[in-house]
Amino acid sequence: MSTYRRRAALLAVPAVLVAVLSGCSSDAEPDARDAPQKVPTASTSDIEMGQAKKADGPPDDGIPSVLPGGRTMFKSGATAMTVAVGGVEYIDKPTDEDFMTTGDNGQFLRLRLTVMNTGKTEAEFSAVGVTWESDKVAEQSASTLGSTNDLARLSTTYKPGQGVTGSVILDAGSKGGTVSFYDAQDTEAPAFKVVLPSS
Repeated sequence: MSTYRRRAALLAVPAVLVAVLSGCSSDAEPDARDAPQKVPTASTSDIEMGQAKKADGPPDDGIPSVLPGGRTMFKSGATAMTVAVGGVEYIDKPTDEDFMTTGDNGQFLRLRLTVMNTGKTEAEFSAVGVTWESDKVAEQSASTLGSTNDLARLSTTYKPGQGVTGSVILDAGSKGGTVSFYDAQDTEAPAFKVVLPSS
């Protein structure tokens, strides 16, 4: 199977599940915390496009990569965005009734992210899927859905200077490895990657 077809297959299921859940929750009262919040604009003097603040080793493959506690810049369309990783926590499988996973890989984690528009124009960031891979395991879907997953909150329209913080629940194959976030603006390559700790 070609890389393009494999990636399309990985991203297709999460997109369908998001659409289904969004339809089911259309009658719910809007949550004030869902609205983008004004946040300080990141300085490009301490962040360079496409490079993570890092102590060691995210892969140098041209994709913006970041370690927990760091931040990096990426592009959504033509607009500069910043993602900051507040932390990673390995957890048991959530027991919420509405929790769903696309892969059932077995190692669940909670990833705290803040996405910000650091550009000068409005941007729409829409995470259509998340994958996980390691040195020994090929790329596979890590997306999950449910009320405890804030991935849908991070997928919104950001005006310059606005940002949203949320906790994303993922289903990885093991501790460590890398998770890749794909933006609807360009599904050919990840918008950014987060390098996970091994413990």
